[in-house]
Amino acid sequence: ITLRGQATLIYAGSDRTPRLYAIGASIHQLPRALRRTALKGCIELDAKACQLAIVEKLWRLPALTRVLSGRKDVWRVLLEDIYPGEWRDYDSAKDMCKRGVYSIIFGMGITNLRDLLYAGDGNKTDGFGDHRSVEAFLSHPIVEELMAERKQQRSIVLQAGGAHNAFGSWISRDRNTPIRS
Repeated sequence: ITLRGQATLIYAGSDRTPRLYAIGASIHQLPRALRRTALKGCIELDAKACQLAIVEKLWRLPALTRVLSGRKDVWRVLLEDIYPGEWRDYDSAKDMCKRGVYSIIFGMGITNLRDLLYAGDGNKTDGFGDHRSVEAFLSHPIVEELMAERKQQRSIVLQAGGAHNAFGSWISRDRNTPIRS
């Protein structure tokens, strides 16, 4: 009854992130297991790595294109190179890979990125816990490609004085606002 009564979702942005969030109570706030139970019997579509695929397409990233077009699990590809022959808990390591990749895409500085990769976020994502794994992640061809193109995109935004958002509106870069914002 609550879901039917609040079926229309309203989204808002935040000054701290480019992401949109649902306002008020919604099914999106439920843990995955409860959400699956609530939606049992519904059609399920998995938009696996879709945000990463959008970045790959917009930024033209050949190493990432090879992995995604081959329908490989990008997180498994990264982890097999970071931990050759020694496997950790896949879900925990996958979460750290995802946090690392998306932190790169959304502009986290290299010092904070190294700290995140090593120690985790102090919340629900564990870090790699060793410097060798951090360096293996940062030197992976997919990650190096992401970092290089992020730097290029930053230059483009700086030179243009802003950028278009997802809705086509021009967002001017205020000189007092950090470039990542």
